[in-house]
Amino acid sequence: MRKLRILAVALLAIVFIVLTLPYLIDGLEWSIPDLITLYGLAALGFLVLLTSNPTTQQNKSMRKVSELGDTKTITSIACYGCQYIEQREFERGDYVGKALGKCTKCNGQQYVKSIYAIEEKRR
Repeated sequence: MRKLRILAVALLAIVFIVLTLPYLIDGLEWSIPDLITLYGLAALGFLVLLTSNPTTQQNKSMRKVSELGDTKTITSIACYGCQYIEQREFERGDYVGKALGKCTKCNGQQYVKSIYAIEEKRR
């Protein structure tokens, strides 16, 4: 995936250079519509590159989890005050950083520290 991304950036740079070459060689004047089109295409290309990578990474991680077979999703809960950590089964609506109730140890604020999947042991 990294090689493909580097190739796409190189291709975008080449297209950008090819579009600007006639203006540099012939000394043509830049008009506002030409600049808007040129930089608009470049910005659109970079935007596509930036937004496509996280999506593909997320799809890969989702496939890995589904390939594990029988998994159990765990929510790790921590306390800001005493650093107490406990784990429980994932509940719908959990997300990392979510504020929870008070800590049973020190009455501090608890939050969701992490969410991860583990493979269940077969009997």
